[in-house]
Amino acid sequence: MTILWPLWVLSQYALYRFRFNAFGMLAMLRLLFGIIVGALLWSRQAGAMVLLRVYLIFGAALTVFNLFNVVQFSLRFGSRVLFSFPVILSTGSSLGFLASLILFFSLSQRVRATYGSKLFG
Repeated sequence: MTILWPLWVLSQYALYRFRFNAFGMLAMLRLLFGIIVGALLWSRQAGAMVLLRVYLIFGAALTVFNLFNVVQFSLRFGSRVLFSFPVILSTGSSLGFLASLILFFSLSQRVRATYGSKLFG
């Protein structure tokens, strides 16, 4: 997840012509922070789980903000925008990735054995 997700995000920026606005910069910050958290998790550093929690909160906030913007955009320009393939692919993959990370680090016995705790305990 720590390798494939950043590659996916970068490919989306390449496909859809990334613009340097405030939201785009926050998304790039999330990408870089995710790479750092992933490296710390791989190396089994003590503070990795704390940083993972911060990363997931940051990611959830950006995802909610993105969903809000997509709904606002679709209300303004018609609901067909909301159900377009790029919007469904981008938003669905973000939600799926976030949910899979939360579930894995919350439920996995391997996580507890490796890091001494799970995401929520």
